[in-house]
Amino acid sequence: MHIRRLRSATAILASALILSNAAPAAEVSEIRAGAARVKITPTAIDMPPAYTKVNDDIYLRAAIIESGKKRAALVVIDAPTISAPVHDQLKQQIARTAKVPIDNVMLGTTHTHNSIRIDPSDTGILLPGSPKFVKQVQQAMLEALDAAEENMKPARFGVGKGKAYLVTSRNQWSHELGR
Repeated sequence: MHIRRLRSATAILASALILSNAAPAAEVSEIRAGAARVKITPTAIDMPPAYTKVNDDIYLRAAIIESGKKRAALVVIDAPTISAPVHDQLKQQIARTAKVPIDNVMLGTTHTHNSIRIDPSDTGILLPGSPKFVKQVQQAMLEALDAAEENMKPARFGVGKGKAYLVTSRNQWSHELGR
C-alpha cells in the first residue's frame, strides 16, 4: 500500500516536471471594460400623439470590452423595436465610434412597450416612431460610447449559477398608475 502511494506521488511529480519544461502557455491579456448610461426620455412636447405622459425615464446603455487587440461594443436601448434601416445605421456608427469590427457590435432593445419605436416613421404600426427621437437616440449613443471609452478600466470575467425570478410581480395592472 505504501509503495502504491509512493509510485503515485512519483508519477505526479514526474508529470509536473515534464509540464514545467513544456513551452510556456500563451500570455493572458488583461480584460478592460467601460460602461455608461444616458437618459433618452423625450419631453412631453416631443412625444408622438399616442403618448400623453412620462411615467418612467428610459435610457440607452453602452459597454465596451477589450482583451489584447480585440474589442467589442454592446448597446441596449429602452425601446420596443428598432427599424431595420436605423439598426444598420446605428451598428455602423457604433463600430466607427467604438473602434470595433462590425461583427463585434451587439445592438438590442429592452423591448419595453412603454416607449417610442426607434423609427423615423410615425405611422404603420401600433407604437409610433419619431424622426426627432431617432436623432436623440443617435446622439445619446455617441455620448454613451464616448463615456464608456473614458470609463475603461481593468475588469474581471466570471460565471456563476443561480436562479432569477424575473417576471414575478411584474405583470400586474396598477389602477393607481393607470398602467
